[in-house]
Amino acid sequence: MDQKQRRLKRIVVGLGVLLVICFCIVVGTIAYRLSKASGEEAAEAAISAPTAAPIVAQVSDVLAALDVALPMGARVIGVTSDGSNYLVLLDTGSGQQVLVIKKSDGKAVQTIRFSQPD
Repeated sequence: MDQKQRRLKRIVVGLGVLLVICFCIVVGTIAYRLSKASGEEAAEAAISAPTAAPIVAQVSDVLAALDVALPMGARVIGVTSDGSNYLVLLDTGSGQQVLVIKKSDGKAVQTIRFSQPD
């Protein structure tokens, strides 16, 4: 085996070891993020599915079920959190609206309606 073959062999082995290390880092990062995912994210995913009123979501930081009454015929498009409130985007027959709900008691604080100008 000459010098060039040894050098190439070292490079190939080094790159193989580097590939294994990077793979372990990626798998470790995914496992860490999944373990740190809050129950709130799971609740948001569960209540974003289209359902009829009222809906119930299990929220870990409240440790209770919240009963949220939706307008008749409304469909949940998405849910997000801004700290102390949930923001629920609804699609109603007359347009879209955002329902602001307090996390602590599940009461609707505000409704923001979107309409087209005449």
